[in-house]
Amino acid sequence: MSGILPQARTSVVEPDSAPQLRFSATRDLIPKIGGGLDSYQIKVIALVFMTLDHLAACGFKIPIFATYYWELRRVGRIAAPLFLFILTESMRFTQDKKRFVIRLYFASVAVGLFTAFTNLIFGGIFVVLSPGNIIFTFFYVALYIYAIERGITAYRNRKLFVMGCWFAVIPITLLTYFPQEWMYENAGRVVSTYGLSAKFLIQDITTSFIQSPLTVEYYYVFVILGVVMYFLRNKTAKVAAFTITSAAFYLVARYRVFIYPSAYIGMGIFQYPQYWMILAAPIMLLYNGKPGKPSKLFFYIYYPVHRYIIAVANSIYLTMA
Repeated sequence: MSGILPQARTSVVEPDSAPQLRFSATRDLIPKIGGGLDSYQIKVIALVFMTLDHLAACGFKIPIFATYYWELRRVGRIAAPLFLFILTESMRFTQDKKRFVIRLYFASVAVGLFTAFTNLIFGGIFVVLSPGNIIFTFFYVALYIYAIERGITAYRNRKLFVMGCWFAVIPITLLTYFPQEWMYENAGRVVSTYGLSAKFLIQDITTSFIQSPLTVEYYYVFVILGVVMYFLRNKTAKVAAFTITSAAFYLVARYRVFIYPSAYIGMGIFQYPQYWMILAAPIMLLYNGKPGKPSKLFFYIYYPVHRYIIAVANSIYLTMA
């Protein structure tokens, strides 16, 4: 037990020194910023900001969240870039990239099915919630990284056909845009025939298994950013690319480059307040390259569950108001 607990001392601790001992113990529990932040700690920080964002997005009728709606949405922009940053680092250090990609896909499917079945079972009682699924965005980032690396390896081994197959993964996945759009265009027929709940059920189940990289949460812009950040390798270079992207978001929103952003696929992300994501840059710079505490399931479970709880609380408030 001497390796776990400190050895008992025979000397008596004076009362005046007790507060100093307690302070020392407390200090040891607090991460030293001078030593940087590991992957787990950054994910926890991202989770906090994500929760603040969803308090406004899903609980916008609750007075306290409605009052500070834009403040919560602004600081909430910090979350997604931090998760994206850690994803690129996780892809670098994982021992099995293929398994990592597959796990992300099934996690995104699970999140989608959770939304589908909570809407089916509790939609008529509480609320029908149809939020985005950012895990699909992360899946495409990881898939493209994996495909590009395998393609490069095949090229170095002069296996040109294999290289072509791996690089073809990217344009093939882009084709998923067309069946998804067909489904949305024909949603009106489903509503008129079977009702609104059937439309949400079909839409939720379909997008649980297949989403286009063009229309995932944060659109293809974040997919490209994630791939670029991965291949930059250096932390400073990653943050520089992220900062340039944030500046582009600001310039487009500030000077209204796109008068009707929704008319262009993915341009909606350039609207206010997305450029506030620049606040994530200092946290990225604190990353120390260490994985920290392992947590494969917690974040995947928390993501869909907390959104629905907030949405249900919002619905209950509206009922009681």
